[in-house]
Parts: sequence; structure tokens; C-alpha cells
Amino acid sequence: NEAGIINDTDIEFLHDYRICLRKIRSLLSLVKGVYPAADLQQIRTMLGDLARRTNRLRDLDVYLLAREEYLALLPPPFRPALNSMFDDFATERKSVVRTVTARLARQSFQQQLHEISAFFAEESHHSPSPAAELPVGPLVFAAIYRRYRKICKLAAVIDAATPDIVIHQLRIECKKLRYLMEFFNELIPGETSATLQKLLRRLQGRLGEFNDASVQQASLLDYWNRHKPRPETALGLGGLVSVLYQRQQQSRTFIEQSLDEFCSGSTAAAFKRTFKLSASELTTDL
Repeated sequence: NEAGIINDTDIEFLHDYRICLRKIRSLLSLVKGVYPAADLQQIRTMLGDLARRTNRLRDLDVYLLAREEYLALLPPPFRPALNSMFDDFATERKSVVRTVTARLARQSFQQQLHEISAFFAEESHHSPSPAAELPVGPLVFAAIYRRYRKICKLAAVIDAATPDIVIHQLRIECKKLRYLMEFFNELIPGETSATLQKLLRRLQGRLGEFNDASVQQASLLDYWNRHKPRPETALGLGGLVSVLYQRQQQSRTFIEQSLDEFCSGSTAAAFKRTFKLSASELTTDL
């Protein structure tokens, strides 16, 4: 994806780049004990640093991509005033693109990529670690089941008054579970995997809608604080924040419904039957 980012060919190159970094980093933390702890922390720090350097560019891409959607949420008289905000975003993006592409071209960046590649190379040698010699099946199945139980525990406290940060944490846990199930999909019985992942995607969609509305409100308020726009623009911003707030509150109801489905008796039984019992059986055979 590097060439696509440097040439600014399409915003999807940056999006895919960030997903790759996030998946690798998450997997290393989800399946513990495979690599030596000290080496692992260093690699995870490097991966996180690479992603953070592109945070603002991704934010601006998302805002500009949503331009027409944002404007459509407001009555026509409010729309022209908001165009100045998006023009500011477009101007800022040009500057941020130059900064990001310059970083990608630096020798220090290429050296980081080389060190990360070397860490995972087949010929690399690592110090002994607790899970390095264990079969992948029981290790991963146990991790999947632990993650599912953690999600259900968080779900039990979700209601209309739950703080946004708790729902955000739930979204992160669901993302980690999906990464585990996607990475090791070949180990999971096909029909069971498809059914469980479909339910998980549905829940993630609801959580994503809630998070997007929350993040967008915070971003718009931050823009207002930094730029102190003209009254007509501020009025449009206020209207947009109000609409997003209502959308966020509506999402809570859908989240609770999806959680009931995902943590219900039949789904819980399927997770236990597939991952907990299978993991224990496989562990017995070690």
C-alpha cells in the first residue's frame, strides 16, 4: 500500500495500510506467549508508531468522504455555511499528505519495516517462550472463547445510561474477536464459523454506527473550538452535532438488541461447543 499512499492514488490504500498494522498488532497481543515478551513489546510499539503517524490523514479522509452525507442531514439553508469547514479540511489534508509521504520516504521508516519483517522471518531465532511450541488449535480456540466471554461480560452492563467509553471498549473487544476468527478461520468448522461471524459482523455494524456518531460529534466540536467560525457556520455545526447525537442515541437500542442475540443461549452454546470444549479436548491430547 505504500506506493498508493505516496502517490495519493486513493484513500483506500491508507485505509488498508492501517488495517494491516492494526491486525498484526492485535494478533500479537491476543495470542500471548508465542514470542518473547521483551521482543514482542518492541515490535508492537513500532507497529503502533507507524499507525499513529497517519491518524490525522485518515481522520481528514473520513470527514471529506462524508461531506455530502453531512450536508444532507441539515436543512438546505444551513448547508452553504458548512462548506467552509470542508474547505478547511481539504486544505489541511494537502499539508498532512506531504508530511506523511515525506515520513514514508525516510530511511528510518524503511529501517523499521525491515526490522519488523526480520522479526517474523522463518530464519529468525527467538528466545524460548511459554507457548512457542504449542499446537495452534488449542491456543487459538482458548483465546477465542476468552474473548467471547469478555464481550458477554461487558454486554451485561450495557444500558441506556452506559458511558460512551464502555461501548467503545466493547467495540474494540468485538474487533479483536473478529481478527482471531478471521486469521484462524481454517481451523473452525465452516458452517459454524459463517454463522457466528455473521452475528459478530451485525453487532460490529451497530457498534460502529454508535462510535462514528460519537467521534464525529467530538471532531465537529473540536473544529468549532479551534476555528471559532462565523455565526452561520456555528449554527450549522450545532445542527449537525444535534442530528449526530440523536443518531447515536438511536444506535443504543439497536446495540442492545444485537447484544441479546450475540450473547443468547444458542449463540453462547455454539461458542462453548466449538471453542471451549474443543480446546480442552485438544489440550488433553498434547
